[in-house]
Amino acid sequence: MKKKKAVLGALGVLVVQSFFALALAQENEDKGMSDPNWPAILVVGREGGLTWSTFGKIDQEAEATGPILDVQPQYLEEHYLLVGGGSQVALVKKVWKGAQVVWDWKTMEGVSIVSAVATNWEQDDRPSLVLAADAANPRIFLAEAKSRPKVKWEFKLPAKPLSVRVCPDTGNFLVTMEGSLVQEVFFEEDKVVWSIGPQEGLKDARSAIRGPWAKTYVVDASDGMVYAFNPRKDLFWKLKLPFIPSLPMGEVHLSLFKKKPKRILMVSVRFGNSRSSKKAVYLLNADTGKVLSWRDRMEKGEYPDFLKVLPDLAVYQKKQ
Repeated sequence: MKKKKAVLGALGVLVVQSFFALALAQENEDKGMSDPNWPAILVVGREGGLTWSTFGKIDQEAEATGPILDVQPQYLEEHYLLVGGGSQVALVKKVWKGAQVVWDWKTMEGVSIVSAVATNWEQDDRPSLVLAADAANPRIFLAEAKSRPKVKWEFKLPAKPLSVRVCPDTGNFLVTMEGSLVQEVFFEEDKVVWSIGPQEGLKDARSAIRGPWAKTYVVDASDGMVYAFNPRKDLFWKLKLPFIPSLPMGEVHLSLFKKKPKRILMVSVRFGNSRSSKKAVYLLNADTGKVLSWRDRMEKGEYPDFLKVLPDLAVYQKKQ
């Protein structure tokens, strides 16, 4: 009887996974790889390397000397802020058949940078400061955007950070930490001015991002739920991602972009922690939570073994 149950359980998993693959394949066939909701994307490999892609086709690839943890496209054309890759933090320029390092933080010792974002751009669109999240000594800090940087400001955190972003509505810093804690830090007064966490029902929050319209988006890896909170911490909308083959999720990441007239939330997911794990990227209407589209593959096969996928464009255009 136990053996029969095990077989039935395995068949149940197979049916779910097959339905997941068929549903996504049908969606891709119906909408086509030229779906106008999709931007050009940047695929961050789990073991290192970047892949640029447009309409599901691979445009270019670049290798790295180590795993890349975070990437941020810059206002400066074809420049990217990288975390990891053997450099802690680096500004790189996309060139033919790869990427060229402009500057890096290889010489910075005693840190473990897990996320970073460029801020305070100069008139030539070059970043002058970098906001970084350090897991070695849990903190966020601002340092110069150049090799051998000086730290200009730091703020101690109650737990190890997972990611850090700038809030486009307030200019404050949004930090996602272990323990499903998300805090907004007002750096001018060194204090937390807004936070959400387990008390709001979060169990394994891995990624959070603030929109310029004051909503905070959070994704929970334990159950595949995506939440949108307003400034009063009221739930604006919530959505369980469709066609989930397994839980908890191995990796999940949120990005925001705008393709007029839509504001779009991109959710990249790896279901599991092996090379063969299912992977998918969802596009949600950031105002309503409605699923606009999703894909589990590129034009010629499944996604590479990614850590995250993000839109290859400036998230908040200066003229918007």
